[in-house]
Amino acid sequence: MRIEMQDAKQLAYIYTDKGTYLQHYSSIVAFVGGDKTVLGRDWEYSRTTMAHISRFLDSTAANTRKKIKSKEWVYDPELSVEC
Repeated sequence: MRIEMQDAKQLAYIYTDKGTYLQHYSSIVAFVGGDKTVLGRDWEYSRTTMAHISRFLDSTAANTRKKIKSKEWVYDPELSVEC
C-alpha cells in the first residue's frame, strides 16, 4: 500500500493491490479498481468533496448520481480500505 497526500493533508490517494481509494479528511469517499467503482457514505458531503470526486472519477456530480442509480457504480456506506 502507498499513500499520496495532497491539499494540505486533507486529501489522500491510497494505492493498494486491489485499486485506488480516495480519502477526504478521515472518510474514504471513493474506490476504483478493475471494473468496479464504489462511492462511500460521505461522497456528497460538501462541494469540495464533490470536486475531488469529480476529478478522481472524471465525472460530474449529476453523472455520478445517475451511475449510482443505474447500479453501474456502487454506493457502499461502509466503504473502507482493503489491502
